[in-house]
Amino acid sequence: WKSLTGPMAEELASELLREKMFKEDEELRIEMSRNPPDGEKAESLVSTSAAAYAAGEYAKAIEGYKRLYYARVALEPRTTARLIAASYARSGDADRAISWIAITLNDGFSDLERLRSDAEFATLREDPRFKKLVGGK
Repeated sequence: WKSLTGPMAEELASELLREKMFKEDEELRIEMSRNPPDGEKAESLVSTSAAAYAAGEYAKAIEGYKRLYYARVALEPRTTARLIAASYARSGDADRAISWIAITLNDGFSDLERLRSDAEFATLREDPRFKKLVGGK
């Protein structure tokens, strides 16, 4: 498949990365489907994840937001996916940030201008994959 070029190659690479990413999270996805946090615990997880993000503790923020995403509690999946993407972008992991932006869009987030202008995604603005997902120059 290394001889593929253009959109087909990009699509394949994106699918392979997404598959790998979800395999990395398989245990967490199973745990959250079996034992999702309820009301107060979910709200606490939102608060601690946001605080971790604000403190620059992106790995902790990602872990918390992923718990919320896979449990499908507290926040809409598209919002949680955007927060995961932002956390990965701030941590410097462009590949995972791009994958989570694609998930964000797939989950129904439609404010492309916000994605293009958010400071969280400034490091991705010149990335061709980002431009392809959200448009722009």
